[in-house]
Amino acid sequence: MKLLHIDSSVLGALSVSRQVSAAIVERLSGATPGVEIIYRDLAATPLAHLSGAHLAAAPGAGGAPAHRAPRCAGPARGGGFVGPPNGGVGAP
Repeated sequence: MKLLHIDSSVLGALSVSRQVSAAIVERLSGATPGVEIIYRDLAATPLAHLSGAHLAAAPGAGGAPAHRAPRCAGPARGGGFVGPPNGGVGAP
């Protein structure tokens, strides 16, 4: 089983939601042999957002080469998390 653990609070170690989600993930990982935990911290590594510049760089529209890169690539998008929807979210 894969477990996607997402934190998003900008408070870091002072965040209660981070402490609660870490405790939940710790308990689940102890009770579930072989669980693979994938951790994402959206405060430390925010998701890339689609901007007007990216829309202008759509195929055939021209635009800056830097904006033509895929916006959904990379580990911040949950890369490596493929499988049943088991997850935990720490929301501030």
